[in-house]
Amino acid sequence: MKKFFAFAGLVAAAAISLTNCQPKELAVENLPGSTLTVTASMDATKTTNSGMSTLWAEGDALTLFYATANGTDYTSAGKFTLSDGAGTKSGTFTSNNPPEIGTAGYDWYAIYPSGVKSPASHDSEGGYTYIGDTRGVAQEQYNDTGALCGTACPMYAITKNVPGGTAPGFTMKQIASVIEFNIVNNTGSILKVSRVTLDESEAGEAIVGSFYIDFTSDPLVFTGSEGYVKNVASVSVSNPSDLANGETARLYLPVKPYTHDASKPFKVIVEGESGGNAVSATVELNPSKEKCTFVAGKIKKVTVPVTSVESSGSNSIADVLSGDAGNSYLVQNALVTMVYSKGFFVQDETGTILVFMNGAPSVAKGDRVDINGVSSSYSNMLQFNRPAFSVKSNGNAVSLSASSYTASDVDAAAAKAICEYVSLTATLTSATAATVEGATATLSLYAATDPAVTLTSGKKYNLTGYIYGYYGTKVYMYVDSAEEVTETPPVTEGTTVSMTMKEYQEDNNCTLSSGNTVTNYKVLDLSSAVRMMSTGTQKNCGSFWTSGSNVEWRLYGGGSDKPDNLIIKVADGCNLKSVKLTFGSQNTGILLDSSSQTIASGTAYDVSGTSVTYVLSTSDNSKTNGQIKITAVEIVYTGSGTLQPEAEQEIQTSISLKSSATVYIGETLELNATSNANEATITYESEDESIASVSSTGVVTGVAEGTVKIYARIAGVAGKYTSDEKACNVTVTEKPSQTDGTWVETAFASIANGAQFVVVSIKDAAIYAMSNDKGTSTAPAAVAVTLNGNKLASPPASNLVWEMVKDGQSVRFMLPECEQGEEKYLYVIKNNNGLRVGTNENNAIAMDSESGYLTGYDGEATRYFGVYNNADWRCYTSVNNNIKEQTFKFYVKQ
Repeated sequence: MKKFFAFAGLVAAAAISLTNCQPKELAVENLPGSTLTVTASMDATKTTNSGMSTLWAEGDALTLFYATANGTDYTSAGKFTLSDGAGTKSGTFTSNNPPEIGTAGYDWYAIYPSGVKSPASHDSEGGYTYIGDTRGVAQEQYNDTGALCGTACPMYAITKNVPGGTAPGFTMKQIASVIEFNIVNNTGSILKVSRVTLDESEAGEAIVGSFYIDFTSDPLVFTGSEGYVKNVASVSVSNPSDLANGETARLYLPVKPYTHDASKPFKVIVEGESGGNAVSATVELNPSKEKCTFVAGKIKKVTVPVTSVESSGSNSIADVLSGDAGNSYLVQNALVTMVYSKGFFVQDETGTILVFMNGAPSVAKGDRVDINGVSSSYSNMLQFNRPAFSVKSNGNAVSLSASSYTASDVDAAAAKAICEYVSLTATLTSATAATVEGATATLSLYAATDPAVTLTSGKKYNLTGYIYGYYGTKVYMYVDSAEEVTETPPVTEGTTVSMTMKEYQEDNNCTLSSGNTVTNYKVLDLSSAVRMMSTGTQKNCGSFWTSGSNVEWRLYGGGSDKPDNLIIKVADGCNLKSVKLTFGSQNTGILLDSSSQTIASGTAYDVSGTSVTYVLSTSDNSKTNGQIKITAVEIVYTGSGTLQPEAEQEIQTSISLKSSATVYIGETLELNATSNANEATITYESEDESIASVSSTGVVTGVAEGTVKIYARIAGVAGKYTSDEKACNVTVTEKPSQTDGTWVETAFASIANGAQFVVVSIKDAAIYAMSNDKGTSTAPAAVAVTLNGNKLASPPASNLVWEMVKDGQSVRFMLPECEQGEEKYLYVIKNNNGLRVGTNENNAIAMDSESGYLTGYDGEATRYFGVYNNADWRCYTSVNNNIKEQTFKFYVKQ
């Protein structure tokens, strides 16, 4: 969806009208359910002023606001998306959720692109927009203004005192200024310009990033920044051509409108190539001569004469990989070994590196290229980030030797930065994700486009390609070729029952489990003659969960105290012939047959008799919560018959209760005993209520110093479940002095495995700890605490304490004192308030070194943790807005 600028004279005012079925009238009372349309006249353009104009493109969207005339209560009319007019200056914008508009007079505001929450500068959650790009912008070639579009060049419009029922007209105005760098080659040699950087560090001027703006005034007033701003901005050229001596290259850079401090040098850095070497030149211009004032909506020409350059020579790929992110390099005659939708891989005799272009690159496998650009870090690996490159030759031979990878190799790759060309067998859980049988780590896939690789969810493939980087337990694989694995089932005669778990779940209206809300289905009647059953006692046994486009039926167990058997049986008069299960695993979960042989996913096995039992175990015998996630079954049997209902069996009751706990006098503690007998009622009793009492729901209150047993009991019901009793030794003590702090600030990386700690967010005078809430289906509460130097001023409540769990490169925050097999961790889901405490798998935690924020991964994106509105802890896909400007400290119990 390419957008580009056309240069002409001053553009006439843009008229944008709001319509509801009629071209000029605005319905004013009952708009919900209708379509509200924004239409630009033929003279309307995305940008105006001084000849800058842009054609509308598919996907363009803006936000409308309105307020009563001269009012301050700004109401959002919502997001309006281009529905007609792509490629022209006139566009129709449509909203499927228009607002209710009254009959009073209104002030109207239009802001492009959409996303601003309020035009008011005083609104802490709105009134800002992103100008330019802190990562740098790119253009295809010299004199190409294609980069001047989208979020880099925002716009606004204001129309005031519009009578009720009258459609407002708008004139769109540009917010950003544009610098046209005229790079003049006066070196006497041929020069190829690949990157130009404006460095305002010495002047201290923030020129790109996210700025607060008062959109209600015209012209606009900049009132501050979001904190994500830079005083260095750059523009790169993807396909630079040779400049002869005396010729000029034109590059365009969007920046915030500002006036350069004339007392400081105006510094421009030019990077490129000359004579086969990477070169650079730093040019300091005279601000008073150049008149460096940059005005919104205007293009300011800045001439940069380059009289001499410094050469750094060419580099090998090994030089790039051993250097630091942010350095510039020239790599010559590198061979393109793979191309995918957003970049390509190149190699020389010293190594292989990923070249990220953020779009389809104009290279082919077998090309030899020169690359001139800047390195960056992603997925724990260095890569080129949108460099300039030129193709030197085509059709060169590509010969790659793949290393054969096993499940253990995949798991090892999830703990170290690695670039290796490999082959492995994996089952796709979506078009971009896969599992390797026996591996804990999963694969995130990028498919080659030259030649094209097609990947289909649910199928098994022999994959070949690059392993390049990792994040948490996710390994990134760039797939060069894929061969579907076809497995021949045994020759059988009889009836075949074949279905996915998604088909079963939908046909039988089974409830999908989510978070801590779990529904179990222990008995699945696949047909009138075939039944599949789970005997597990853990909470999630026999529950349905979504996984991408699939649905999984899960088995949990693997420990001698909480086993799970999978039983497949047929009706009397029938005989089993073969069973094929398609599944993934976690926590080293495996299925064993009666001979203790491992069952492979997607393989058909000959069986006989009226039933077969598989045992859930773990491959390394170290886990008590192994998991098998069945997505499809295929069962063949002979004969005919109808299954009878399963006889109800008496459950051997097992209560789970912490063995010991501590509570302060006058304070409370929740025991939270659980049982495998879902129907049973747990009662509580204190051995000595003069030391501690207990409520009917297990809430213990400390009365006096001492130690007492608190019992959790279940009275058995014949034919349903047996009796059981567990005791917790509760120690009651005086609460420590509020000034005797023993929780000391400790660096995140220094917190030892098993240590107890408190995590604290600090913003100005607001200091909040994260509650573990003993497991929760809502966002953890933000609890105010007080600091005393490098210590907590008083011991924290038990619901603020976490336990550090470190397993190789993995870090998790665990709820302390969990029973084995029932561990609960802090985890994330795909929601801004999606921090939870429970058994979800997305529980790997990291500290982002660039932002200084704690992060998690929701299965698709990284989420940053922080306190929202002094109320609770949340997770967002960026550190802007609601959780901005927070720092984090950790206090460990000494």
